[in-house]
Amino acid sequence: MIRCAGVEDIPAIIEMVGQYRCEVRPDLEMHPGTVAASVRGLITQPTGCALLACDGGACRGVLLGPLGASLWWPDPSAEVALWWVDPRWRGTAAATRLMAEFEAWAARSGAARIGVTYTGKSARRYFERRGYRHADTRMMKELN
Repeated sequence: MIRCAGVEDIPAIIEMVGQYRCEVRPDLEMHPGTVAASVRGLITQPTGCALLACDGGACRGVLLGPLGASLWWPDPSAEVALWWVDPRWRGTAAATRLMAEFEAWAARSGAARIGVTYTGKSARRYFERRGYRHADTRMMKELN
């Protein structure tokens, strides 16, 4: 089942963000208070989306993203900030259901497009099958 997260889900989301970091971005330092504040904003603001994939009481996947103004287009864009599913749940369509619900939320919210940064070749193929096209290469530099 895919559902919108509530503020009571923030601890579980922080845990999943931590698992994502360990699996995908171990080079990043995680600040749980910052994650909690960001997730709270996504949950409580109409321009935020926080979705959970749950089975009964256990949540095994998360997709977080905001809707915002675009520098390039006159209409808003949605951005996938984080999308993760527990490895034991992969292959169950939970990830696809999360993405489909995010796409539906973005469309209902007035977004004209969705941006996503991905890791791995299989993710690129997944997005291409869903109609996404390669647009940019993202690089980052730490300033401290």
